[in-house]
Amino acid sequence: MKFKTPSGVEFEIPDDWWNFAEMNDFSACRTTYTHASQESCQPEIETCEVSLGEIEPPMRAEGITQFHKSRMVPILLVFRFPGCALPPVQVRLKTPSDQYRFKVYDGLHRYYASVAAGFTHLPVTVVDECPS
Repeated sequence: MKFKTPSGVEFEIPDDWWNFAEMNDFSACRTTYTHASQESCQPEIETCEVSLGEIEPPMRAEGITQFHKSRMVPILLVFRFPGCALPPVQVRLKTPSDQYRFKVYDGLHRYYASVAAGFTHLPVTVVDECPS
């Protein structure tokens, strides 16, 4: 299946992955997927929901596979069951002059799965530096 991010970046999730996760009849009833509290040594980090259009579509380096079946399919399956939750995506703030407000630090598969599933927002936590 082919999809586009809010900024027009095209991507594809293999049909057999999409079909296995039974996403053909999925309808996003909320703006974002169900998210769990971030288990963190920094409990003051808050989760918020931001528009997918405010997040730069993450890209892997040329020659590296964009998606992995073992990561993408479980995420899609969790979307089908609202009682299940995923962690928020970790993002970094970008410079105010940039087209996007945020850059994905950890959560490439959750970002693209959310776009494909029809969510309009993503649960995020803003990180300032690499977690140790």
